[in-house]
Amino acid sequence: MANNETYALAQKLVPITEAGALFNIKHAMAVVSTDADGDFIFAFKLPADVRVVDAVVANDTTLGAAKIALWVDDTQITADTTAGALGLSRMSVAPFNALTGAQVKVEVETAAISAAANVTVDLICQRL
Repeated sequence: MANNETYALAQKLVPITEAGALFNIKHAMAVVSTDADGDFIFAFKLPADVRVVDAVVANDTTLGAAKIALWVDDTQITADTTAGALGLSRMSVAPFNALTGAQVKVEVETAAISAAANVTVDLICQRL
């Protein structure tokens, strides 16, 4: 298991807004077949005072036998996508307040990614 920070969005590029407002953090990553089962692909860190309202992880090309799931720190927040198909998985937990600097990441599961693909992480957040 390894952590891949190659595609991580720089913290200064993560949007913020005034208290109470909803905002979107979306990050697309062109992943390649070097990510194996159990690896985490880091997307970005959450800014301070954020409530995660909804989230989606998706891939635009089959990842072969691999599945992906979205995590925030040590908590999986989406179900696994389907292996061998285009994938999309929505948040499967209740909205939650995230810790400042919480790491949003994609876990590769079941097998290594077998081909290049675009993986998109999309969070709907509310500024507290």
